[in-house]
Amino acid sequence: MKKQKEILSNADLLHYYNLGWSECYDGAVRKCKNKMLQRAYDLGWAHYIMGDDVSSVDYYSKEQILKSIKS
Repeated sequence: MKKQKEILSNADLLHYYNLGWSECYDGAVRKCKNKMLQRAYDLGWAHYIMGDDVSSVDYYSKEQILKSIKS
């Protein structure tokens, strides 16, 4: 039997992106079983780190963040 693919909403992806951002600040690390959620989380983490040197990532729109996660 094939495993059913999990359907993720944009809200789910943005939630995990924001978790990566906030947990990086706290020094926590999360591992997700879903690859797309992990990608969103890791991107949030990376943007938090990059924001110190590249302030433009602080101004990415939701659409730009989602495009980066999905590409």
